[in-house]
Amino acid sequence: MTAGIDGHEIRQIFAGPSEGVTPVESDRTIAGADEAALEGHGAASLDVRGPTVAAARAQARPAA
Repeated sequence: MTAGIDGHEIRQIFAGPSEGVTPVESDRTIAGADEAALEGHGAASLDVRGPTVAAARAQARPAA
């Protein structure tokens, strides 16, 4: 997880908005996702979405 941000701060970020939250690290890996974000993408868990933004986008694209 990002240096300088503790677990409490992350939980506060996730608790605030009603929209989905998916924090992304500087190397473009997905650091987590809240329930709203997973539901919005039709995923049961972060593992289904993919470890990186590129992988998650590829999975989200409809088959051509």
